[in-house]
Amino acid sequence: MPKRSKSNPVVAADTTKARTNDSDWVTVGNIVGVFGLHGEIKVESWSSFPERFAKTEILYAGPKHTPYRVLGAHPHKQHVLLQLEGITGVEAAERLLGQALSIPVEQIHELPDDSFYLHDLIGLEVVHMNGRKLGIVKDVLVTGSTDLFVITSVRSGQDMLLPAVKEFIKSIDISSGRLEVDPIPGLLDDDLSGEA
Repeated sequence: MPKRSKSNPVVAADTTKARTNDSDWVTVGNIVGVFGLHGEIKVESWSSFPERFAKTEILYAGPKHTPYRVLGAHPHKQHVLLQLEGITGVEAAERLLGQALSIPVEQIHELPDDSFYLHDLIGLEVVHMNGRKLGIVKDVLVTGSTDLFVITSVRSGQDMLLPAVKEFIKSIDISSGRLEVDPIPGLLDDDLSGEA
């Protein structure tokens, strides 16, 4: 399983932030800047597999999934620099700023056992080990160390945070849509205290 933190994580992700409403697409990065004068773009990678940019023939930009052939890709500090076909100057590159880069869902990497894509976790029912229904996974926040599950409480409707570590996450069953948890008392509000 790709290691995402030193705190025994349970999640490996290809999509670490945004997900589209269209289940046919997975967002792998966001265009955050222009690099140089020849249309190279700076991309914030949202993938645990940054090498994918150099190996992917076509990336799709924006909500309309406009296709762009990848002519070159290489890491640069905390980002990936991309040269896309047809983007040859600063003005053309600037028009892409802020757009998400996506791939068809069938192109995502197959993960090893006990690893999950973030888009598969959204919507899972969160259940305490004692059987009590607690909420629904609304999002997963990637912090750079330990990812956090954002759980919408079934009781209060409020969002709560639960670290995505094995000491709290006891099982994840994507096929049944269930996430079983055992957080320590006081970690979250009373919805996750485990008391009936």
